[in-house]
Amino acid sequence: MILIDCAPSRDQLTSDGRAWDDDLSDAATAQGLCILTPSIQKRVLIADAVAASRGLDDWGSGEATALAAVYADQLATLEGARA
Repeated sequence: MILIDCAPSRDQLTSDGRAWDDDLSDAATAQGLCILTPSIQKRVLIADAVAASRGLDDWGSGEATALAAVYADQLATLEGARA
């Protein structure tokens, strides 16, 4: 499994970024690997939470709660793959 962290959203990728994304997808498929979706996108919110020493689930905004849920889902998927 491949988890992409700190990625821009697909619609924000440059043409080189889209080519990299496509190449990564092709290589993962060729190796029998899956890319976990959604990728973890770059967000100022993450840096703010780290600077405040608070978890996203404690931050209190809808965006933080949604992002915490993405991380929790990805962790559950990764933990299930190890079982």
